[in-house]
Amino acid sequence: MSAGVVLAAIGVVVALLTMTRSSNIASTAGGAAAPRGASSRPSAPGTTSTAASTTVPATTVPGTTVPAATAVPGATASPVPTPQQALNAIVTTLGPTYAVSPIAGQDKSMFVAIDHPAAQAGGGSTIVVDIYQYVGARWLPQASVPLGADGSTGLLLPARQDTTPITVVAVTGSAEPDYAVTTASASSLITTIVSDQTGKWQAVPFDAPTGTVTGVPDATLQQSTITATFNSCTPTCATGASRRVTFTYQGGVFVPLAG
Repeated sequence: MSAGVVLAAIGVVVALLTMTRSSNIASTAGGAAAPRGASSRPSAPGTTSTAASTTVPATTVPGTTVPAATAVPGATASPVPTPQQALNAIVTTLGPTYAVSPIAGQDKSMFVAIDHPAAQAGGGSTIVVDIYQYVGARWLPQASVPLGADGSTGLLLPARQDTTPITVVAVTGSAEPDYAVTTASASSLITTIVSDQTGKWQAVPFDAPTGTVTGVPDATLQQSTITATFNSCTPTCATGASRRVTFTYQGGVFVPLAG
């Protein structure tokens, strides 16, 4: 074999090897092998492969406040009663004998008093004054004050709506209204003052000539004083002398003015 033929054959082999190597390099540069476990499906040109999003259901955490339900269009809310309408609803539950004061105050300081007879544990009955305060469109009971009988004024008879009113007064200096409650004894009208001046609703005692009483007979109120008429009942109540005494409030008690 001539030297020319040998050289030509060597050239062909070298050319084939060069072509094969170039093809392998191009294949490697065109795309790396997919990692184990990953999808080998190619992505479409110009798109980005993302994981599908998932939605976690919302849960209510204990102690949190659930938003109020949306009002239904066209629905009509129940009308809020006025203070007087709410008071009328209470009055309808009372018996035939009672008295109601005017509503005193405004906004969050509205009060009313109702007196009515109530049975006593030992028998008989007494007058009870119920105090209410208007809160959140309702009259809420604050106290129930009994007006017991005492020897100096006679038995306090049940109040009548038309003749024994409860009036709003201001004789103790209390931030809340005072109430002058008029009831009937055997021989006269009796006035009792119910007040919250001491921090507790109660019938304010009087330091009367006949002793400590919760009601005074035939009384008149003028500004911050109360004047009552007492009968000495000597020798009898029918023939006894009358005495007028004016009281003023001091330290939880109505005391006589000097002179």
